[in-house]
Amino acid sequence: MKSVGITGGIGAGKSASSDLLCRLGLPVLDTDQVARDVVAPGTAGLDAVVRSFGTGFLDADCGLNRAAMAARVFPDPAARLELERILHPRIQERWQAWLDQRRSVGSPVAFVVIPLLFEKDYAAHFDHVVGIGCSAITQRIRLGNRGWSGDQIKARLEAQIPMEEKLKRSDAVIWNEGDLLCLDDQWRLLLDRWGCLPG
Repeated sequence: MKSVGITGGIGAGKSASSDLLCRLGLPVLDTDQVARDVVAPGTAGLDAVVRSFGTGFLDADCGLNRAAMAARVFPDPAARLELERILHPRIQERWQAWLDQRRSVGSPVAFVVIPLLFEKDYAAHFDHVVGIGCSAITQRIRLGNRGWSGDQIKARLEAQIPMEEKLKRSDAVIWNEGDLLCLDDQWRLLLDRWGCLPG
């Protein structure tokens, strides 16, 4: 099986790429969803977060208030590293088990979307790493469209390796500056080159 890690700058198009690959019928695991799962109500992950940060970061349903947690950790590198210490081993365990399961059923290819793939030194776990990129202007426009302030954007960008560095380290690059059709065309070319394009 060919294992492919997908990473890139925030707002560059990782989720759009994941959606596209899913529509093609290819197996994709997005670790943003896994990150939500490992802190669902009643999980050991959420218990660990509460022990470190307190109950003030729980919402009315006793789940994690993600917006409040983001506001707490992104301006504070020590707090962000503590949250990552809790979450990332649990997330890694899930995506490694998922890849093992895909191998066991004979999948020819499987994709895992990991925003911090290079930051956490996960590249060696994959046969290929694809970096998704866009211009800095487009990135800021997209993040602004999410309702993020300039300070929020700055804090998120400073928490990651610069996008250009991620693209340099990747085995292949998808440049997501155009529309979804352009993104689709690039993925199809790459999949065809690898012999993974569904018939």
